[in-house]
Amino acid sequence: TEAEAADALAQRIERDIAALAAAPAPRPFTYACWIWKDPWMTVSDDTYVADLLRLAGGINVFGREDNRYPTASPAAALARGAQVHFFPSEPYPFRPEKHEELTADLFGRGLVRLFVDGDDYCWHGARTLDGLAAMRTLRETIGV
Repeated sequence: TEAEAADALAQRIERDIAALAAAPAPRPFTYACWIWKDPWMTVSDDTYVADLLRLAGGINVFGREDNRYPTASPAAALARGAQVHFFPSEPYPFRPEKHEELTADLFGRGLVRLFVDGDDYCWHGARTLDGLAAMRTLRETIGV
């Protein structure tokens, strides 16, 4: 039944979260995850994105904002010490071929700028397993 399938999926998600939480602590890094442009918008800690990135060691420089999706500026992220800037392909369609130069100019070429799959980073539910897999990969590859 659909209920049994949903329950099985929920159990798989819980197991994956528990395994990530039980693994050796990842190297912490500060970040901003940009979900929109014109105006630039990011996420607070009261979001799925921040919960996911926390599992990879992420510390959100906009985490304490009252608004879940605050308007912010590249300069504010840099002033708050963001080491990594995420540009998901959803909900705003950030693409390296279109936004690489712009983000390099605004955020600096020396900082880590990652164009990531928005389906994996931003959408929960059935896609959560893919998001958790992306966090496992991020934990292994992040070097700031």
